[in-house]
Amino acid sequence: MKIFYFSGTGNSESVARKLGAGGECINIAACENGSFEDEEIGFVFPVYCGGLPDIVREFIEASSFSARYIWAVATCGGSEGDSLKETDFLLRQKGFKLDYGASIVLPDNCIIFKTSPEKREKLLTSEDNRVKALRADIDGRVINFKGGKVHCFARRVMWGAMNTVYGLNKKTASDKCVACGKCADLCPCGNIEIKNGKAVFGSNCTQCFSCIHRCPVHAISFGRLRVDDKTAYVHPLPEKPNN
Repeated sequence: MKIFYFSGTGNSESVARKLGAGGECINIAACENGSFEDEEIGFVFPVYCGGLPDIVREFIEASSFSARYIWAVATCGGSEGDSLKETDFLLRQKGFKLDYGASIVLPDNCIIFKTSPEKREKLLTSEDNRVKALRADIDGRVINFKGGKVHCFARRVMWGAMNTVYGLNKKTASDKCVACGKCADLCPCGNIEIKNGKAVFGSNCTQCFSCIHRCPVHAISFGRLRVDDKTAYVHPLPEKPNN
């Protein structure tokens, strides 16, 4: 079993680890494109504006996958949108399809759509049981996915609105930046550099929100969007096993 995952603030990584106990969990951000074959292949990813993160879409487009059973689980703050349909569409271009698709709601890291502390605690507390239900379906080789039309236009409109209204594409570091380099180290796209004692952002962002939530001094802004001690969110991941 191979599970490919992408995660900005930990939701998808947590779900992938739990679904992949005893298998191979592969971080898409650290994986080269290639040909992958196994009895079972899974994908776990967050939903961005109703679709796949660019980094996930590009990885699936550039790689090939062969398995008897292929599934995907989308982590989201509300709805999976077209993310599962998009995964199925990309796989069908390669002669395969999605056998099983599901979503799991976890605290939203988007800042615009805040998850209340009460709901956050409830979602995290119930995560294990919900993941076990997904794993039971997968182990039972449930077939539940028929695909459908992917609404790319709607996704582009949503991204355009977020850039226009909130300035999401304008990422800066304030004078509070201590040049610790944590954001640059964590960026899955190598989009951040430390120059002249401050974080500088390039144009290759996949919108994972990892840097803004994990900055220890909350120096990073995405246009009008900022976080503080109360609104910053990182999944409380369990420690990784030593092996």
